[in-house]
Amino acid sequence: MGIETAAAALFIVAIGAQAVGEVAGGITATTAAEQEADRLDQQAQLINAEAQEEALRVSKERERFRKKQKLAFLKSGVTLAGSPLLILEETKRESAKEVEAIRRRGRAGLFFGQLQARQTKALGRSKLIGSIVGTAGSTTTSIFTGKTAGIF
Repeated sequence: MGIETAAAALFIVAIGAQAVGEVAGGITATTAAEQEADRLDQQAQLINAEAQEEALRVSKERERFRKKQKLAFLKSGVTLAGSPLLILEETKRESAKEVEAIRRRGRAGLFFGQLQARQTKALGRSKLIGSIVGTAGSTTTSIFTGKTAGIF
């Protein structure tokens, strides 16, 4: 085995090592992105679940308040017609709006968290693809350089 053959073999090993390193970096980036995306998705689901629980709690509290209002009217001898009825209906409407706003906030948190998770995964995949394409380009350049230098 001559020095030229050894140089060519070493050059090929170097090209291979560079290619493996670039692709490994892309794989690592993809894995990290997938883990981050999973964390973002779990966080989004937790935000939504907490909001739905809060909505249920607020709904129950408002319903108890409305029942207390009704009882207070009845205890004071006021009939549930006219203004008292309007007050009870307004309390019910406002409570429903508040509960729905809490639920919407949870659904929005879920939607945007999952969107961010999908974007993070896509970024990881693009880094992997970029590493593969980059490897092809750098390998081609290295081979060309080797041929120009007379190694091959």
